[in-house]
Amino acid sequence: MNKREMRRLYLLLVILVLVELPFLEMSAAPAPDPELRYNCVVRNDGSASLSALFTDAGATGPETFWMLVPNNESEYKTTVISGDVNGMQVTDAYIPGGGEYVFYSNLSVQYVGPIEFSVAWNISYAALIVEPDALFFSPAIASSPGTRMEFRVVLPNITTQVTETSDVPTSKVNTTLVFAPSNHDRIGISFRVSGSSSNKLIGSPPFQFDVPERYEDIAERLLTFYENASNVLNMLFNMSLSSVRVEFFVPQSLEDISTAGFTPIESAYRLGTIFINIFYVRTEKGYLEAIAAHELVHHYLAVSGVSSDLLWFHEGMANYVGIKISELSGLGGASMVDSLMQASSGLTGGNHTFVFSWTPSHSDQRYTLYEHYAVAYWLTSTLAQDFSTPSDRFIQGQAFFTSLFTNMRHLSSETSSNDQLAELMYASANFSKVAFATLTSLGFNVKPVFVLASEPTSQLSSVTVYLLSLVLEKPVNSAIQAAASSNMSTALTIMNEAGDFFTNFNSSLLVLLLLLVAAAITMLQKDHEPPPPV
Repeated sequence: MNKREMRRLYLLLVILVLVELPFLEMSAAPAPDPELRYNCVVRNDGSASLSALFTDAGATGPETFWMLVPNNESEYKTTVISGDVNGMQVTDAYIPGGGEYVFYSNLSVQYVGPIEFSVAWNISYAALIVEPDALFFSPAIASSPGTRMEFRVVLPNITTQVTETSDVPTSKVNTTLVFAPSNHDRIGISFRVSGSSSNKLIGSPPFQFDVPERYEDIAERLLTFYENASNVLNMLFNMSLSSVRVEFFVPQSLEDISTAGFTPIESAYRLGTIFINIFYVRTEKGYLEAIAAHELVHHYLAVSGVSSDLLWFHEGMANYVGIKISELSGLGGASMVDSLMQASSGLTGGNHTFVFSWTPSHSDQRYTLYEHYAVAYWLTSTLAQDFSTPSDRFIQGQAFFTSLFTNMRHLSSETSSNDQLAELMYASANFSKVAFATLTSLGFNVKPVFVLASEPTSQLSSVTVYLLSLVLEKPVNSAIQAAASSNMSTALTIMNEAGDFFTNFNSSLLVLLLLLVAAAITMLQKDHEPPPPV
């Protein structure tokens, strides 16, 4: 082969390579992944507009994708920007591992070939703001496996500082943050804002809300709930409150989201303003009411004389009663029960008594704080169930708890120890054998009534003396009424029966009561004697 032929061959090879390279590159390049890009623009009042753009530029045939959308179809708008859509269906959406999304449905779209498709909706409470604290929390983010997702957030222009994010943003420019979320994810951002809130006072004694005007409708909703709930609570505690102040707050960190509400302790038996975490307006109906009721019950307990050092009883009652009352306005409270009972499972045997030493300054480090709450709830609900009566109207254990809190307020001293509380519960259940068995099985230190009766009076507490006298109150009153009707034989029979029943009682205590009744009978008998002749 001469040089001229070699040059022609070389040129031909170069031409072939140049012609084939584009084809080789095109055949080797993978099709682009489907993409779902969220764009959320937050306004100064915390509301936001959100759009989600789905793109599948590499589709070659029939395909399907799904994403989460609000479960009310009237709340979102779908738009086909380009491509062919064959159909759309909306079905229930489920959380991985079980459970159904409360606020979201599954939107499935069938399409052929490349497509651009968008879904848009407004979010009323995308960010919760109580100046200077603010918290952004995204809707649930999820789509078909294999879809690359991006979430872009534009915070309001009053933002002064981003303090914390749930995920590390892929980029951040001023108040615009971009994230690459995983499937079934949420984006949380804690930030600060400028300015001060314009507050509004809502309500009248005993309930007054001091809240930002933007949350006036939520305050009105909770005020109505409080007014209705107080009718039940006043009967349960046999008393009413004089003044309760309520404010909203936004947690200063993402970790504090779990703090649903709190009430500062001003003294052992006096509580301050109720603070409610406004973030929980984004939970299912009834949940915010359960939180509000929980804090309100603490006030009733304090006024009834229950020390904050009896924290298990404070928190157990606040959850039990608060949840029961909240169920009147929705299902949110019921879901709290499931969570508490699940957390207490396995801790409600012989090792549950660790909560008896729980105080505002001490908790058992072997257990989480939520496990303390859960066991306290289990104890209280167990007491309510075991001491329930047919006369209970609103909640199980109503008659028992009413008797308990009435007895508490009749004492000159407050209830500050677990033994004292157990003594009061035993007496409020009329010293019955069932009550003794229930209380001792739950780990309370109580003495059976015949042991109490045999102890010297000097060794009995003022609580015991008072409560034992309550047991005799009915026969004593019956005897006095019989004497007042000049039916002395009936009066003596009643007292003899009472005396026989309390044979083992401390003699000085019984004699004192009998003397009091005898004196009353004598005076009544004198009143019914005919006047002496003149």
